[in-house]
Amino acid sequence: MASRVTLRELVAKEQVFAPCIWDCRTARVAEVAGYKAALLSGGQLAESVCGLPDIGLMTADDLVQAAERICNYSPLPIIIDADDGYGETPLNAYRTTRRIAHAGAMALTLDDTTGFRGYNRWGAQFARGCKDGEIDHPVMPTKDWLAKIRASLAACEGSECMVIARTESKLKYGLDEAIERCVRARELGAEMTLIIGLKTLEEGLRVAR
Repeated sequence: MASRVTLRELVAKEQVFAPCIWDCRTARVAEVAGYKAALLSGGQLAESVCGLPDIGLMTADDLVQAAERICNYSPLPIIIDADDGYGETPLNAYRTTRRIAHAGAMALTLDDTTGFRGYNRWGAQFARGCKDGEIDHPVMPTKDWLAKIRASLAACEGSECMVIARTESKLKYGLDEAIERCVRARELGAEMTLIIGLKTLEEGLRVAR
């Protein structure tokens, strides 16, 4: 296979839409449909591997094995949804990231959730009219998440894999907290950030600024 373009090269030139995939067949569909990158979805992979929603039953081995298969097969740069790094410590984040980078992934998302992953828990609370700051959605303290981001960045050294710092803190603490976490992750060296739970164009513009 010819050397694939890196995600870093792509996003330096244009906005990139990356559909969610979960196996080689869906990676092929994304390629044929004209997408330039794809994202291995933790939720969809959990449904495929476990036959259950993304409630924390999938293992790091499940994720890495899927990443290896897809990255070896597809010419697209693949982003991996790595959840919380599959463990409570920065060492877990380092090891998971290192394995994903070695599998050939061009990026991974590392979030600030805890090991408890209640299926669509916050989505149901949105439906009931709960607002930011009222949603029961556990996230780890900022310093613990940043320690994982630092470890993940170290694990990516020497590879083409980028760290996307993903925070779900908006749901529990509001947008100001989420922006502050992203700013601090960028200061550590994360090349991209992602805030979960944006609901309006105004929120998106505020984050961009």
